[in-house]
Amino acid sequence: MKKYIVILSLVFLPLVLLAQEKPIKLVMDVSSPDPNTHKAVALHLGLLSKNYPDSQFEVILYGKSYDMAIKEKSSVAKELEKLVKNERVSIKICRIAMDHFKVTDAMLIPGIEPVPDAFMEIALKQGEGWAYIKEAHH
Repeated sequence: MKKYIVILSLVFLPLVLLAQEKPIKLVMDVSSPDPNTHKAVALHLGLLSKNYPDSQFEVILYGKSYDMAIKEKSSVAKELEKLVKNERVSIKICRIAMDHFKVTDAMLIPGIEPVPDAFMEIALKQGEGWAYIKEAHH
């Protein structure tokens, strides 16, 4: 029996390793005003970008999540400033939400970029084959 387990392990282990090494493209949707959600996003983004060095990650902020992107209000400003320096990580904020909540470009953490419409940005990414995750902290 042990012999079969060893043989199966030798057959399937390379497949598991290959699956983990395949680059991915992941878009993360954030609309919550909850600072705990913002902390979870920063943590996940940091871990994913570290553990999957050939993959790409994009966070889309919209709705009441806008505080996450504002230098003076964000509970994760320092983390985001570091993350956006990684060329495989981008953080975008919906221009519609910015206008609605009176957020200017000057208020944003450097490196966070406005997009015209969060929903369209997510749809375009999915159309390009990006995986989608809705970030929430419960």
